Amino acid sequence: MARLPSLPIIDMAAYRAGDPEARAAVVAEIAAKSRALGFFYLTHHGLPDALLAGQLAWAKQFFALPTPDKVALDFRKPAVRRGYEPFALQTLQAGAQPDQKEAFSFGSEASDGEPSPFEGPNQWPADRPGFDGAGFRAQMEAYQAAMIGLGREICGLIAASLGLPDDYFAAALAAPSADVRLLHYPPREADQGAGLLGAGAHTDWGLITLLLQDDCGGLEIETPAGWLKADPIPGAFIVNLGDMVVRLTAGRYASNVHRVLNTASGRDRYSVATFFNPSAHHVVACAPTCRPERGVPPEPITFADHIHDMVRRTYAA
Repeated sequence: MARLPSLPIIDMAAYRAGDPEARAAVVAEIAAKSRALGFFYLTHHGLPDALLAGQLAWAKQFFALPTPDKVALDFRKPAVRRGYEPFALQTLQAGAQPDQKEAFSFGSEASDGEPSPFEGPNQWPADRPGFDGAGFRAQMEAYQAAMIGLGREICGLIAASLGLPDDYFAAALAAPSADVRLLHYPPREADQGAGLLGAGAHTDWGLITLLLQDDCGGLEIETPAGWLKADPIPGAFIVNLGDMVVRLTAGRYASNVHRVLNTASGRDRYSVATFFNPSAHHVVACAPTCRPERGVPPEPITFADHIHDMVRRTYAA
């Protein structure tokens, strides 16, 4: 029987300390670890622990708000799908039951370039007794800014791992689509069926996802040997490559199927996913260093067209 692999850890401590050889080592690790799983832990990434802890704490506060306060921010009202997403609205795994999660999403509001179908006003919760709406927004925007900086850096390292110039993604990420999604998964009851998942099996749709999770656990990654549990490491992000990277590399790098199953007894799970992507109108095409020797490279597509197709599929109901 095949043995489950371990989820690789890419430690950026030496790179952050300025070791001249450390950057090349990180690039080599990304190249090696992106071929099979397309998932890795990222440690010593340089973001303050207080920022990460604050993000999870504010997520917990938001989801504890009364249901009417959250529903007032229903994400289906704005054209750009920003705000609160109620339980069991999305079905990520075709044929499965709806996902057992609720979410709150926000993203970029404007850019200096061509208008984007993913840009528009965010919906923010107001002040109410016991909840500081202004403080919530300040934390969210500070976290998003940090994610944009880290996302650009990681994409530069990914470019280098493919033998591309460090600034290969610079134009695509000049005004990135950086959507941040707070997620809450309620405890899974003992008598619930095996098919009732927090998030059904799926691949992520975009370029890279930066996942911050609490200590509850529940993320699982599909491998030939079975489902690999991505247990939390304090202070670490989980980085996973999305479908755009598969298109970009003609399949050299993987975008792996994963799911969320909250099995912790009596515990709610909180996480924050940042979907870091090119601007909506950027055309994603096969990189020059990844063109197959035989056959035809993947057809170019704009990020917007790809995402619209995936939204239609997973919110069809």
